[in-house]
Amino acid sequence: MGRAATALLLAVLLALALAGCGDGGEETTAKAPAPKRAAPGVPTSSGGDNSIQLYGVEASDAERAKLTTLVQTFLNARATGNWAKVCSLLAAKPRAEQLRFAPGAKSCAEAMAFFAKDANPATLKDEAQIEVLSLRVDPPIAFLIYRRSDGIWATALEREEGQWKVISVTPAPVG
Repeated sequence: MGRAATALLLAVLLALALAGCGDGGEETTAKAPAPKRAAPGVPTSSGGDNSIQLYGVEASDAERAKLTTLVQTFLNARATGNWAKVCSLLAAKPRAEQLRFAPGAKSCAEAMAFFAKDANPATLKDEAQIEVLSLRVDPPIAFLIYRRSDGIWATALEREEGQWKVISVTPAPVG
């Protein structure tokens, strides 16, 4: 058998093998999942990292209101230097990390005070003025995305023992 005949025979055998694939049922057309979209007003970067803006799904209005209150309380506590309140809103891991990196601190609140000793109080107050744009959720993690006077930011949260807690001590810039 010549090369051309061998190639033709292999092509026919391959076609027959492929024709036998499948479950024998009706043909189905699989729909591609809809592309994820950021909430209105939330910037995305063409070719950049949009992992926060497109994380999970947009939360319900009720969940958004609940987590907005949590983050606003956290930011207000930072702005007023209420470090005990800040620590009560933090998840266990970031609360423990504060102690690890603050020399001589015996509590999360002491550690937070140590880290904030050079912070400008006016800046902390300004950072607490937010306009919420989006809440992206894929439990156990969520991101509250908001506008401040200096840009778009996100605070990460984690569901811990049935309660949402802050996991980012400082917000991350978005966009």
